[in-house]
Amino acid sequence: MAKRLMTGIPLFCLMAVMIFARGPWLMAVLTVFAVLGQSEVYTVLIKASFRPATWPGLLFSLLFCPIYYFKGLNGLVVTFAVLCSILIAFSVMMPRKRFLDTLVSIYSLVYPCWFFIFILLLSDISPADPKMSVVGLGAALLSPVVSDIFALLCGRLFGKTKLSPNVSPKKTVEGAVGGLVASTVVLAGFGYLVVRFYYQGIPFWHFPLLGLLCGFMGQCGDLIASALKRFADTKDFGNIFPGHGGVMDRMDSILFASMAAYCYMSMFII
Repeated sequence: MAKRLMTGIPLFCLMAVMIFARGPWLMAVLTVFAVLGQSEVYTVLIKASFRPATWPGLLFSLLFCPIYYFKGLNGLVVTFAVLCSILIAFSVMMPRKRFLDTLVSIYSLVYPCWFFIFILLLSDISPADPKMSVVGLGAALLSPVVSDIFALLCGRLFGKTKLSPNVSPKKTVEGAVGGLVASTVVLAGFGYLVVRFYYQGIPFWHFPLLGLLCGFMGQCGDLIASALKRFADTKDFGNIFPGHGGVMDRMDSILFASMAAYCYMSMFII
């Protein structure tokens, strides 16, 4: 636990600083995390006996920030479409290559790189009103962290019913519910402070809903990452962060919470 705190607190502070810095600094951190996360996913897939083409995902994770900076979201969509087309054409021209490996290659273009893109999109969700981006990023970071902590605590104290024993045997329904409740309550408190002292552009009632949605999607992201690791019979994606594992072990829930926050704010707030 002490090792987790010693690593987790600096990581949380780094992400908090990047939220306020945004711009090139956030892009630089996202690029590093995306490349490392993409490499970890490929390592796990290869350990699971797949043979994905690794260069498209690594290239996409390395270039998605500059592509977005110069060409916007359309540039990302075109780049993704081109890379997918190359992978499909490659599978046709190489009949000995297993079709399943092509599907896995396309899957690894989506996960995790596209979910890192949602953090980038969230940071630029309202260029004319940067405080909205700061609040959105703050909610996307805070919610899964709170949900993870309270899901663990509630699971240890009250957990009896297994949530998904084939994927993550230690997770319980009671823990998941506790995490969702905590995320909703903490985001409500976060929203109260934001509206009172920092930014009034988002009505307060959106924050509990963001907490519930981001908490739920964060837990989904955690389960998806656990399923991938279980499929490859490995405990962690890596060991770059002592006590936490790899980049994806720390970012799995944050990526899905960022997607949820961006979609919700795009549809119901902006």
